[in-house]
Amino acid sequence: MKPLQLIALFSLMTCTVVAGCTHTRQAQLLSVYKYDGSVQCEDGGITVENMRRELVNAGVEVICGQKARDGRAYPAMCGAATGRINVYTIDATDLDAAEAQGFKSVETLPDARIPPCE
Repeated sequence: MKPLQLIALFSLMTCTVVAGCTHTRQAQLLSVYKYDGSVQCEDGGITVENMRRELVNAGVEVICGQKARDGRAYPAMCGAATGRINVYTIDATDLDAAEAQGFKSVETLPDARIPPCE
């Protein structure tokens, strides 16, 4: 083989090996939620950051989190629920750990109004 052909062959083999080694698993992301506990006519509810700690302490990697509404209608009455939820984007492999902490998939709330995660 000529030196130029050897260099070309070696380059091709190197590119093939490197390309094969850089393949990584794409994360399958999903969103989970939990009600923040807020009631009408009162301040509060659990903040996104405080509830996020529940997931992190359970070993769940949180990509992002935000406030949202469950999409249901509630009567206007002091002490009644607000429908506010905290929503978190996580890796699908962490769903069992999140569910063990009381979180549910947002797919169980078909009318939820969830803004894009920032």
